[in-house]
Amino acid sequence: MQAKRRAILASQIRRKERIMARSEEKEPEEMDRLQVKMQRMEQAEMRRMEREQRRQKQLEDYKKKKSPPPFGRPKSQSNMNLANVCGTLTKRACRAQSNVGNNNANAEQNGCSSSTARAVGVSSPVAELSLKLIFPGHVSNEQRQKVQAAIAQSDSKHFLVLFRDHQCQYRGLYTLDQFSDTVHKIEGLGPKVCREPKMTIMFKYDSGSKSFGRIQTKHLSATIDGFVIAKQYWQKPKIPHSCR
Repeated sequence: MQAKRRAILASQIRRKERIMARSEEKEPEEMDRLQVKMQRMEQAEMRRMEREQRRQKQLEDYKKKKSPPPFGRPKSQSNMNLANVCGTLTKRACRAQSNVGNNNANAEQNGCSSSTARAVGVSSPVAELSLKLIFPGHVSNEQRQKVQAAIAQSDSKHFLVLFRDHQCQYRGLYTLDQFSDTVHKIEGLGPKVCREPKMTIMFKYDSGSKSFGRIQTKHLSATIDGFVIAKQYWQKPKIPHSCR
């Protein structure tokens, strides 16, 4: 079974390498189309998030209407709690929309070189070009293949890159859980789970300049492509006890 999985994984990697080779020949024409496609996918992702939020709100409303008030609680108090739940969901939806506007308006280019890019689980050509920019040259082939394998094995639709600092040095790859506002590591270094309080810098990938730009937000959303955590959350190597 393991041999079969390795064969399937090797086949996927070879297919992706062939796609990347063809993309290099058509890169000038493909980049514009890929940029448009990426924007459409981001818009589709935002629409999907809005639908999920509306569905969650309808489910909460339905549960509140069907469940009787416990211990004879007055109806006015139940209505107040339902209003609070609806207000909280509305604020979350507004916060997600405002983050998109702030990202577009306040994105500032940091000192990230064009050798870094977004590693997201979208269409194969976009993902391959992004990995090629993050891991350039034959020296990075092994690390690039590890990330490719992690993306191929994951069911997530959005990935975030963990950077060591503002210079955008790759350290790990994470998947986004939109319902719990957490990211989970699938490859590389760093904590297994990260939440917003651990993050000090967040980035959004600019497909035009082929670099990551720092954005002024502290909230996780589908528009975030990379992040940096505080220094105290990096694991330090343990010093073995000396035997005397």
